[in-house]
Amino acid sequence: MREDAQHNDIASTGKKMVDVRIDGRALRMETGPGAPCGIIAESKLRHIKPNYSLSKTDRQFSSYTGHPINCLGRIPVNVTVETTNRRLNLYVVAGESDSLFGREWISQFVDQINLNRLFSEPVNSISNSGLTAEQTTRLTALLDSFEDVFNDVPGKLARDVPHALRERYAAEIDKKLASRFFKRVEYSEWSSPTHIVVKKNGDLRIAGNYKPTINPRMVVDEHPIPKIETIFNKMNGATMFCHLDVTDAYTHLPIDEEFSHTLTLNTATHGLIRPTRAVYGAANIPAILQRRMESVLQGLDDVVVSFYDDIIVFAKDFESLLQALRVTLDRLRRSGLHLNRAKCVFATSSLDCLGHKIDRHGLHKSDKHVEAIRDAPRPATPEELQLFLADSFDWSPEADQAYLDLKEVLTSPQVLMQYDPTLE
Repeated sequence: MREDAQHNDIASTGKKMVDVRIDGRALRMETGPGAPCGIIAESKLRHIKPNYSLSKTDRQFSSYTGHPINCLGRIPVNVTVETTNRRLNLYVVAGESDSLFGREWISQFVDQINLNRLFSEPVNSISNSGLTAEQTTRLTALLDSFEDVFNDVPGKLARDVPHALRERYAAEIDKKLASRFFKRVEYSEWSSPTHIVVKKNGDLRIAGNYKPTINPRMVVDEHPIPKIETIFNKMNGATMFCHLDVTDAYTHLPIDEEFSHTLTLNTATHGLIRPTRAVYGAANIPAILQRRMESVLQGLDDVVVSFYDDIIVFAKDFESLLQALRVTLDRLRRSGLHLNRAKCVFATSSLDCLGHKIDRHGLHKSDKHVEAIRDAPRPATPEELQLFLADSFDWSPEADQAYLDLKEVLTSPQVLMQYDPTLE
């Protein structure tokens, strides 16, 4: 979450929690220098303080992805950390979100919150060595006034590329230029840094880091994405499967000249390049691709499902599968879609897809997920236990047995059957 006027981002991972009391009621809050102030969801405030009255505020916030979050108002509360109490403003937002112990609150409790312990690699934190609370507050206010200078996202200069990847990065851009999927330009009203994604096979994908540039200003396509359970229910009764992978799926989507200008990339090796096809990273492209894939495969719902660039062909037997595959490939050919044959799987009785394994018996847990749980070590620290339970807990012999029982259930070979209306 960030405050729009100041662009105060909060990392989405690595939560650091602190125990506080709000008007005498216990509350665990996520602390981090990215949050500008104390923030709480209205539903959580109602739980700890049923009767309250909000004052108006002009402050507005947005998530780290840039989506606006409605600030309903503020309320003065007594905040207690250990034995120290402060009267501070708590800002209330709509929806569900973590309670945030932001910079304004941190500056009031620098002697009570051990930032060095909370953050093994302190970022943007202020050392309290030799500073009074007043000095810390003034320093924080100064840094806040220059918040635009402190940003994990590069400005107008091109994002640096690791030296180990620079040659491959340049070669991938050369390949895209040769294929006319990009063209070089001398200037552009819009430009965004590139983002490098290393694929499973080791190849590079050059995507756009559009999160701080065009995504917040884009009208995002709201085409509904199919739910996983709906996809698997369509495959009920199937015994044979094919998985078809669309080659560089987004590149199949042509874009008009106006949109291509906004997607211009500022590269580390080639200067400005402008795409002629859709680019990974733009917020509205996934839904557009899903709509196009559904249009291409329209009328084949009984034998084909699509989820972005993943196409699954299914049937009750091999002959039916061949027929379904032939029809599907013909559709793809007539639509101009290309497949990556090396990543496709044909005529298999068991298919790993969408985080599960499916066969004629039903849904199974993915082997890699089972291995991750099976091989997970017993929590050895309060922090590891907190990550596992998301709640406070005292470890005991009974808890140890419960932990082992839970791992056994989660890794058991139990099968989930799709919905079958013929069964009672």
